[in-house]
Amino acid sequence: MNNLASLNNKPALLRVEVKDDHGEPTGEILEYKVHPLGYSDYGDLQVWINSQFPDPFDTAREAIQKAVKSGKPYNIEQEKFLLKNAAELALKPRHLVGTEEVDPLVQSKEGQKILLLTAIRKGNPEFTEEQAEKLCRHMTHFDVAKAWLATQYDLMRNDPKAEPLDENLTKNINGSSASRRTRRAAKAKERRTTG
Repeated sequence: MNNLASLNNKPALLRVEVKDDHGEPTGEILEYKVHPLGYSDYGDLQVWINSQFPDPFDTAREAIQKAVKSGKPYNIEQEKFLLKNAAELALKPRHLVGTEEVDPLVQSKEGQKILLLTAIRKGNPEFTEEQAEKLCRHMTHFDVAKAWLATQYDLMRNDPKAEPLDENLTKNINGSSASRRTRRAAKAKERRTTG
């Protein structure tokens, strides 16, 4: 992939040769433009990631209902314990695109399919899941790497040294306006007392 193309957010052409079950070329070539993804394009991927992690309250409810159906219901304390753990899990940070815990999931076969589906649909809305499945089935490791770079997903990954997004985003390195006023007032007072 040309660096100039990636800097200008131009799509990369992905050409994949279709092979039969014995690894012999069939002569069919799949050709798609893989578009770089921006923040606004990660919605479908985030929805898929969210679906991979079940809601802890649903899981707790299912466990309680399963115990009732089996004839061995939990007592009140056991149910409270399940729901307390579900509440603790629900308070943990969400599984967001670009985080280290989500990357292995995105790099899985299904994750790569969703990423390609999103990147190709950006320029070709008629691109289907069946076409994405076929494309992924015939891709070589080189094709996977080329598509991965074309999506620019690696730019989305979080810097481990970066501050979390929920920190105070209005933090000013040089100080706040209140601290500037305090410094100015102190200097003015110093000038009055020394001058």
